[in-house]
Amino acid sequence: GQTVIGEGTSGIFKIVNIQGTKTFAGPFEINAGGKFDNSIGDNTHFQKGLNNKGEFIDGTGTNYFELASQSVRGTLSLERIFIEPGVTVTNYGQVVSTVSFAGGGSWAQGPEPKITLKGLITADLSSADSLGNTVEYAGTDQKIKAIIYHHLSLTGSGIKSFQTGFEKVNGNLLFAGTTSAATKQAITIGGSLVIGDENQFSVTNAITVGGITTIGTGQGGGLFLTATAGTKTFSGKLTIAPKATFSNTANDNVHYQSGLEALGTFVGGTAVH
Repeated sequence: GQTVIGEGTSGIFKIVNIQGTKTFAGPFEINAGGKFDNSIGDNTHFQKGLNNKGEFIDGTGTNYFELASQSVRGTLSLERIFIEPGVTVTNYGQVVSTVSFAGGGSWAQGPEPKITLKGLITADLSSADSLGNTVEYAGTDQKIKAIIYHHLSLTGSGIKSFQTGFEKVNGNLLFAGTTSAATKQAITIGGSLVIGDENQFSVTNAITVGGITTIGTGQGGGLFLTATAGTKTFSGKLTIAPKATFSNTANDNVHYQSGLEALGTFVGGTAVH
């Protein structure tokens, strides 16, 4: 049946040894003031969802989502997520996957939540276009799933590789950390494109940005147009901060619809602007 920890003021459920299987066949809920403590690091099996309104302490064990499709809610930091084949987990909360995001099942983003992926990703991210939701790839040298996103954040470090078929972000595309990426095909960004001081974004095909484009905040950052394929359109204002770079070595035509402010390095090439 259902597991409820706390009634709004207190209550602790602590796993104190790793003997036996920990299976929660009904909904698992931690109320405000309640605490679930698995710092010992045992595996847990959730079969009808997880809702954290209190404190969830995860260990090094694996959190299995199994048997039936279910939802997660609240703020959760989970080292290891494993989704069984045939199961879809829908996220309505703020979830961080720190080590592995695995299994033969799938993960879907509901409206407004966020999932931060820091480690190995092998599970299927099936949908992330619900209004207001954010997917953040925050690890090193990660592959970006080829689905439609609402907000997409590329942070962490190394190279983010867009998988074949990736083409659209309905909301904002944000670069932060020390990561870089290059497109493989035409990309449409419905909202803003923000490139941080230590990020480089190379465009090898068409790009359309519906909102503003900001390159850097004063210490670096770069947007590089490296091929003539497709149309380059910036519907919102494009701003190049001091020490940032906009480079059009492909010499492709660029379309600005709300202005251009170049405070850093602007390499326009021989194209028409």
